[in-house]
Amino acid sequence: MLDFVWILPVFWGVVLLVWLALQRRKAARRTAEASVKDARKFPRGDVHWPVSIETRTGTRQGVTGNASPSGLFICLDPPLELGQLFSMTILGPRSREIKVKARVVWSLSGTKESEAQTVPGMGIMFTEISQEDRIFLRTLGGTAD
Repeated sequence: MLDFVWILPVFWGVVLLVWLALQRRKAARRTAEASVKDARKFPRGDVHWPVSIETRTGTRQGVTGNASPSGLFICLDPPLELGQLFSMTILGPRSREIKVKARVVWSLSGTKESEAQTVPGMGIMFTEISQEDRIFLRTLGGTAD
């Protein structure tokens, strides 16, 4: 019986280590979520406008999911490569054409199990946009269509 005296303290030590690891993971997730929120300087407006994307390999068509003065989400399957630079024309309301240059900053392919319920597409950041178009996107505030 004395040979097994060490089992109980070891068991509770392992339980404590697992619990601490889970708490650390939760804290890291909260920090990551907060940094994404902090990274956005402007609110995003839900908009669904057609876009024409010009890359070295040709033209692709997509639809915006949301927009802000600094970037937008484009529904596109498959999305462009992370970091890829491209030119794009957004067909906004009342046939307003917004011409920009942009870079892919994140993407969702929808192929990973964690992305199974998401719309394939990509988040882009404008690298060139006219001041007039940036002001127009700022007026979206939070909702537009």
